[in-house]
Amino acid sequence: MVTLEKYKILVIVHRDQRSFEVNRVPKGGQSGYIQSRLKNIRRHLSTDDKQRPRCKTKIDQSTDKQIGLRMADLPTVEEDEAKRLSTFCRSAPVESKDAILSAMKKSTGNRMSWIKQDGPSVTEILKQYPQYIEIPELITQDFEQMFGTDIGHNFLLKWGQHASKVLAYISSSKNPTLVDLKDEYQASSKSEELSALYGLLGLIHLLPSFNTRKKGKCSREEVIQFFLDNQPIGTSVEDYTNKASAEGIIRRQPYLLGIGNAHEIQQFFIIVDRRAIPTSRQSCNIVAATDVLFKFYYIFNLDYPPQLEDFFIYLQTEIYNIPVHPGQKLANRVKEIKVALQMSG
Repeated sequence: MVTLEKYKILVIVHRDQRSFEVNRVPKGGQSGYIQSRLKNIRRHLSTDDKQRPRCKTKIDQSTDKQIGLRMADLPTVEEDEAKRLSTFCRSAPVESKDAILSAMKKSTGNRMSWIKQDGPSVTEILKQYPQYIEIPELITQDFEQMFGTDIGHNFLLKWGQHASKVLAYISSSKNPTLVDLKDEYQASSKSEELSALYGLLGLIHLLPSFNTRKKGKCSREEVIQFFLDNQPIGTSVEDYTNKASAEGIIRRQPYLLGIGNAHEIQQFFIIVDRRAIPTSRQSCNIVAATDVLFKFYYIFNLDYPPQLEDFFIYLQTEIYNIPVHPGQKLANRVKEIKVALQMSG
């Protein structure tokens, strides 16, 4: 019998010269020494080494989403000039919208680089650039700087026809929720606006990314709230956000607030971090509002909400024609719906 003190391993040697390790902890432990060391290895690490790597909470732009302009290709100015333009935009009245749009366009690269590298919150971005609240067109301008006008216009151009395909597809469904949705649409005026709205709601129901164990469970009715929350005419937007804050409801991912009845919404806002951002100061329709909401995720470097991940990835890949990013997964259900709707057309 030989004891290797250096490694604290007990080795028993048989008469036939074969040996095996007992590997007992020196002081009466029941597990082997090596097993014990592996099990307790984190106890001997420094504080910094003990910290586990964080999961990503934002869209990884390190690969520039494989498309669009690289950060170096976006309009960029010297840092002092960027600060001067930023100060001008914060000070200028809304009536100087054209001048503000021009100044923001010149410094797009500076702004996007800061957002990507420093990862500020939406509140921090809006504090630095409050023009996003006063001039919602800035969101579209930034998006088109990143991806080009063709991709920027895709949803506005395509969704009307695509919504008709979704409605035709769900018309033959036996799913009770989809049957109710179909009946509700059939009983409406079936206007262009309602066709677009019910097409979006139908697509959300067709892509239930909310019922997986990893993403948490909620009903189909609840998941709609992560896209659109309708409130009656007369609702105070300030009271709405204050109430959510008082109840401890702080949603980090943006969603739409519609003021008006379900069939005639008069105004849309993007709600995020207890703030309300108008989707437009002029037009009011679900297609334009959804378009701004989608672009908001990119400009503010946010993840899609898990409850609507497949829905937004469908819009991203099929309507906007933006490929999946590294780390994204095109679910089988998304592929099935894409094929089904393409065949129906």
